[in-house]
Amino acid sequence: MKIRPRIKLNPKVGRPFTFKYNFPEGFILVIDSNEGDDPLFLHHPPKKLNLIVDHLETGDYSVKGFENKVTIERKKIPDLLGCLGNDLERFKREIERMKSFEWRAIVVQGAESDLYQYHDFSQMEPESVRQQLVSI
Repeated sequence: MKIRPRIKLNPKVGRPFTFKYNFPEGFILVIDSNEGDDPLFLHHPPKKLNLIVDHLETGDYSVKGFENKVTIERKKIPDLLGCLGNDLERFKREIERMKSFEWRAIVVQGAESDLYQYHDFSQMEPESVRQQLVSI
């Protein structure tokens, strides 16, 4: 089951400007009940996307009926920096659990350029961030 975006091109410049997804009939996105106060899609889901909130052993998102085959872990920049710093061992265990899934992904919510900057909430050097990402 693949979800392919349909891209409409802006006739003036020929660049994509809107995405529409065709979800297969019966497709249900599972959001982990521990996902926190800002789960993707929960408040404004795309049309025809069915959602449920349920407990997932691994990851933040999955597909109903494929919870043991598909896992997606979402990290915002501050969360990812924490995982690469003080919580590195826990994060490595999480990645190890994800290896048993047929399809797995870590989605970083934010711009890559933001990841490699100094932040008040993190003591990590930008070069350390790069090295940790490469090492895992």
